[in-house]
Amino acid sequence: MIYDVPAACQIFGSIVADAAIEGILYNSGLTQKRCLAIFLQNFHNSSSYVELDDSAPSSDVPRRVDSSNFGDFV
Repeated sequence: MIYDVPAACQIFGSIVADAAIEGILYNSGLTQKRCLAIFLQNFHNSSSYVELDDSAPSSDVPRRVDSSNFGDFV
């Protein structure tokens, strides 16, 4: 953000979040590797979820985030 004007990608992210989309997969502008942006606030009344394939780094980190616990992270 420059002079309190959001960058184009910030505006796009805001539009995606406002459209109730749960996440978006995109290529990094720097590395061209795949990135995932997750909009947890849109998990309310949704069947979408995010789940770790491996074990969590600690017992404080849940392996799955879905409509039942997304509020713990928003």
